[in-house]
Amino acid sequence: MQVPAPMLATAGPPPDRPDQWGIEMKWDGMRAICRTASGRTQIFSRARHDVTRCFPEVAEALTNLAHGRDLIIDAEIVAPDAASGGAPSFALLQRRMYLTRPSAADIRSTPLQLIAFDLLSLGNENVMPEPYELRRERLTALDLASSHIQTPPHWLLPAQTMLDTASTYGPRRSSQQTLSIPLSRWNTITTMDKNGHQGQH
Repeated sequence: MQVPAPMLATAGPPPDRPDQWGIEMKWDGMRAICRTASGRTQIFSRARHDVTRCFPEVAEALTNLAHGRDLIIDAEIVAPDAASGGAPSFALLQRRMYLTRPSAADIRSTPLQLIAFDLLSLGNENVMPEPYELRRERLTALDLASSHIQTPPHWLLPAQTMLDTASTYGPRRSSQQTLSIPLSRWNTITTMDKNGHQGQH
């Protein structure tokens, strides 16, 4: 499967019907579409440039966790700042973003994490037409967790509307289906409604 362009969010206020939206954090980092195939991981930027060489430790970690499975995930590469309790620091990330061949010292001084938040394909199956909640369930089941890879939680409220969260994935799509709403200096909530609307809060 060809690597798709990432689905984009639209900045906006909280939705009128929050009970029909899924909620997840937006991370202050670099968007990354990651493809693992034939025992090798490639990392692509938002513009779909191959940036694997910039993040060799992240690519290796995802390859190891894939256990031979072919997959494409939507994710964010972040640089946790120990001085602020582990909050992502874009300033720290910039130390690594443009290093095409980071040294061992670079990797040690600026550790990175890949935050996986959506599953786009698994094996030969295109997962993007599936509802958001089902994609998230399948992503969680992959158990992508290590010092370099994390799969963060998401929230659906209330319980009776969980299965109504049916947003499909649309490359390059940016609409009121995805909202972006700032909460603090470094946190943002992303929401996805049952009709395919995604957003950041």
